[in-house]
Amino acid sequence: MAKTGYNIVRSENYDEAMELAQTSEGFDLKTFGDRSILTRTELTPADKKGFKTIMVVDKAQFNQPIADTFFSQQNLKTIR
Repeated sequence: MAKTGYNIVRSENYDEAMELAQTSEGFDLKTFGDRSILTRTELTPADKKGFKTIMVVDKAQFNQPIADTFFSQQNLKTIR
């Protein structure tokens, strides 16, 4: 079977002193259209025991047209 994509399941980020700053772990592989992505990511800071940020993707669309005006400085200030 040929691989059609890659997902990062775990990564470690280090600071300038080469000390572990944050760990990122991905979970829950789901398919949206023709792509499979990890839909839950947990970011855990190395220096704050018991803390983490969890990001969840409920829906995703790929290859959608985006107007050039979307990337204007004014528009980027107002998008949330």
